Amino acid sequence: MIIALCQATGGGLLVAGFAVLACRAVGKLTAPVRFWLWWLVGAKFLIGLVLAVMGVSALRVPLLKAEHYYTLTGLAKKTVAQAGRVAPVPQVPVANKSIPSAREEKIVATKIVPQSAYSLSTFRLSVLRQDAQRALTPWLFSVVSIYLLGLVAMIWRSITGALAVRRLVTGSDVCENASTLADVRLVSEKLGLNHVPTLRVSLRTSAPFVVGMFRATIVLPAAFLAEQPATRQMALAHECAHIRRGDLLWEIVPFLLRTVFWFLPPAHYTANEITSAREESCDLLAITACGSSPSTYASLLVRVAEHAHSPLPAMAMAAPASRGFRQIKRRLRTLSREGSGAPVPVIWRGVAAGLLVAQGTATILPLRPALVRAAEVARAALPAPELPRYSVTDLGTLGGKDSSAFSVNDFGQVVGTAQVYPSGTRGHAFLWDDEGLQDLTSGSVYRHSQGVAIADNGYVAGFAYRSSYRSGQQNAFIWNGSRRIYLPPADGFRFARAESISEYRLNNATSVVAVVGASLTGGTDKSGATIAQATLWRNNRVSNLGTLGGSHSFALAVNASGTVVGKADLPDTENGTRRTHPFVWDSEYGPMLDLGTLGGNSGAACAVSENGTIVGYSQTKQGKVHAFVASANGGDAPRDLGTLRGGDGSAAYAINGHGAIVGQSSGPNQNGRAVIWSSPNAEPIDLNEHLVRSAMRSGWHLETARDINAHGQIVGQGVIGGKRHAFLLTPM
Repeated sequence: MIIALCQATGGGLLVAGFAVLACRAVGKLTAPVRFWLWWLVGAKFLIGLVLAVMGVSALRVPLLKAEHYYTLTGLAKKTVAQAGRVAPVPQVPVANKSIPSAREEKIVATKIVPQSAYSLSTFRLSVLRQDAQRALTPWLFSVVSIYLLGLVAMIWRSITGALAVRRLVTGSDVCENASTLADVRLVSEKLGLNHVPTLRVSLRTSAPFVVGMFRATIVLPAAFLAEQPATRQMALAHECAHIRRGDLLWEIVPFLLRTVFWFLPPAHYTANEITSAREESCDLLAITACGSSPSTYASLLVRVAEHAHSPLPAMAMAAPASRGFRQIKRRLRTLSREGSGAPVPVIWRGVAAGLLVAQGTATILPLRPALVRAAEVARAALPAPELPRYSVTDLGTLGGKDSSAFSVNDFGQVVGTAQVYPSGTRGHAFLWDDEGLQDLTSGSVYRHSQGVAIADNGYVAGFAYRSSYRSGQQNAFIWNGSRRIYLPPADGFRFARAESISEYRLNNATSVVAVVGASLTGGTDKSGATIAQATLWRNNRVSNLGTLGGSHSFALAVNASGTVVGKADLPDTENGTRRTHPFVWDSEYGPMLDLGTLGGNSGAACAVSENGTIVGYSQTKQGKVHAFVASANGGDAPRDLGTLRGGDGSAAYAINGHGAIVGQSSGPNQNGRAVIWSSPNAEPIDLNEHLVRSAMRSGWHLETARDINAHGQIVGQGVIGGKRHAFLLTPM
């Protein structure tokens, strides 16, 4: 409930900000327009709360894509990769590391990798939401108790107030004064009421008021019977205006707003604005119906406020001057400004209509699609940023012929696999930094290993196995700078394979490492597929993430917010066709979510950015494999990222926080080529055409790009001198 209130507050505050700007920027908004503008703000708070409780966030800000965020906040800014002038992030030790407990294999490393604090600046608000949840957990009972106490107090206050008003009404007498009854009939006719309201007189009330949503009753102070008919008619006209406008029904929104959001000053401000605009609207209707001058009506208003005292219902003509003086002053200003009866120019009517339509749309619909569309339109109006030139660093091998790089962190550290001997296929996981390659499984009993991912704190995820003929019998590990820590598989499995690693703060002092991959049985099914299920290792727990209804699944990436993506089987079709779809999993939202495909039967989600943008590859209706982009909430179908000209296949393997995507494109008569999409809306660009001249002259052919960091550095595999080597591209 607390999280739902926070989500509703976020959406409400954005719409309230729009209302404030509209009222300040357009000073000629009439009282009725301001009423509806603020009433829609109150409705947004309440609708957002209902949707959040139902599990549908009205404002899912965390899922704004990176390119949308940067477009909306700074269209003229260049990305870090384009500028190429990034200040190095200071490296500091990380205290109290917590990693999954498992069997350990101690080794003597050639050197210790400096461990750096997680410093990636992200703007995904769900990260803040999860941090807030962890911070509030020890105080949850107290927070909920305080909220419920406040809620009960507000409800009790409303009940006692309603009972007091009920006593006022039941203690009043039916009006039998012929002149006053004639006045109320006359005013009702002028205001176009279908039924003349019941009129009662009371010695205990100090101001006229109206009650009764379905059977309206006006209660007049007994002293008003002795007033001049013109004065009585103005007072009666004000209360009849409430009936004509339906204010007794619309009052539900400010009432609930004050009650449910009792702790939130902007909610009370919104309710007060609704009340003020409502009373001002009724004042204007009253002087129009009675033909009174604004000054005459203002005199009556001041006199009623001076004599008014509590208790009075919401629809009283005026609050006591002791607490309503500011409102009375505002109503008097409105009377002097709008009480002349002059028609509102057509242009201002159009402006008011446009504002109300925009506000109504923002109230009813989630805000994310509108913000996304606005960002896309703004980005489309800008010239495409020029892609920088890249220098190429050959990462070499561990003594063999070939190597491949799979991941790079924000400090330029790279992991991958490299062959150890000039002949044969034996390869070891490596870590590369400014000091060169380091073998992470030197001295191990395992012949083969791969380093698949590296976090910003220097932790490496990988897997090792004894024989290339037993690739399904792998053992996942973490390397923490001095030793390997092997990770146990999920219950019912014998082996495990890691694919991605990320770091997030469990609390202010502890940094937790999360690893994803799959638990394996070591065997295959009747179709020859490796029997595996997606697995998450986090906070000393091993979690089987399940499937999409089929037998197999594989987790391929995890971000700092704990969102996991990968591929999973669906139930086979009636004719036995196997279907493997990209999935997203988040502990906050429950089981796996099928992201769908580009029309084919198979696909995989390979990476997820901190703001929830997902990239991968999928089969199309035509049977081709194309790169795609999607969102973590599953609200948007995967969108085809296309291929290079002349190509018929592509795949996206990574995305950074700025929305840059890297991968591969290939064709029937075209070797694989490393490509980059500068944003999810951009066309693929061949990285081979954007190397510095020296790299082009050296004969590099970049086949695939596997990862890109926040500074635009890219790693992958390319061909140089007839050998396949890992490379690191650095934007110049």
